[in-house]
Amino acid sequence: MQKNPFKMFSGLFIVSAFLELQAMESRLAYDTHVSLEMSETSLITLEDGSQWQVFGVDEQQLANWYDRHTLAPITITPNYLWDRGYNGYLLSYQDTASYVTANLVGAPSKENPYTLTIAGMDKNAHGNPHRAYYRGCVYLSNGSFWVVSMFDWELIENWQVDDIVIVGKEGGWFPHSSHILINTNTKTFVRVQRL
Repeated sequence: MQKNPFKMFSGLFIVSAFLELQAMESRLAYDTHVSLEMSETSLITLEDGSQWQVFGVDEQQLANWYDRHTLAPITITPNYLWDRGYNGYLLSYQDTASYVTANLVGAPSKENPYTLTIAGMDKNAHGNPHRAYYRGCVYLSNGSFWVVSMFDWELIENWQVDDIVIVGKEGGWFPHSSHILINTNTKTFVRVQRL
């Protein structure tokens, strides 16, 4: 029996929203998320339970999204105009091709069926040249396999099995990495390519 992903949220959700999400699941890619709640306090909650605080300058744009009252696909990309320490991201609303700048302020719950965790990792080759190809590989709980950009190998040294991750798109700045993995435990992201 599938768990109801909305039981952890407030009573704002109705049966039609749950049915709409179930119908949308088959069309969503692993790097596309659904906004379940957009509050008037500039907080966006995605289907995995992650919460994103929108910066003040983008509150009007968020109000435009809020007025649509729909579960629209959202993609997450890094905001390369900010220092990585701020964890600034762009949330793109695919229906209107617009975006807002946001910080991740609430991690997904491990009990949520849409939450992804690290199932395994190969951080380095351990001196074995035959394993060097697998250096920086991350395996997720949904069965996906990701190779971390060599420029981000140092960032995964503190990552652990069972850490919660969110998949986003890289944004086109680095041609050898199509996506990002955001580790909510370490508050870092790495550029990756899916195998």
